[in-house]
Amino acid sequence: MARSRKRPWLAAVLSLLYPGIGHLYLREWFRALLWLALVFAASYVFVPADATPETLSVSAIIEASQAVPTYGMVAMLALTVLCMGDAYVLARRLNARQSRRQRATVSTGDRQGTRLPEGLDLPDELQMAGQSDGDQATEPAEVAAPRRCPSCGRDVDDPELDFCPWCAEPFDREG
Repeated sequence: MARSRKRPWLAAVLSLLYPGIGHLYLREWFRALLWLALVFAASYVFVPADATPETLSVSAIIEASQAVPTYGMVAMLALTVLCMGDAYVLARRLNARQSRRQRATVSTGDRQGTRLPEGLDLPDELQMAGQSDGDQATEPAEVAAPRRCPSCGRDVDDPELDFCPWCAEPFDREG
């Protein structure tokens, strides 16, 4: 089952509520666990034991928050902002990776006679190439698949580059 597109802003807002929750929304379990553990560890280190409220009333929580030192508040705020940024960037990367996979599936899947997912249109090159002129049918246009970097394994979309934009390793001119 394919992942649905994720909303980066929602992942960031959920991480604002509590760091790590945005990563749970993105189904990044290990990262969510790391952020949750990091926040627990930071609160253990930076928040003194006498600052924890005895009851769960609003006045007790306000009183406990005033007992937290400034450096503890700054550290927790920094962790929250970093987690929000990480969740936002991660959601955008996951969406971009999913879009690349869908484009690759469309370009190869159409030639193999497979159905396209609902709401996914063919690129103009493939739509025009699939139409026939008179009685003579034409083959679908070849869409250049992105090449992979032999060092880091990531896709490189620009065919004119002679190096990987991700790891800066040069490509061999022989291949």
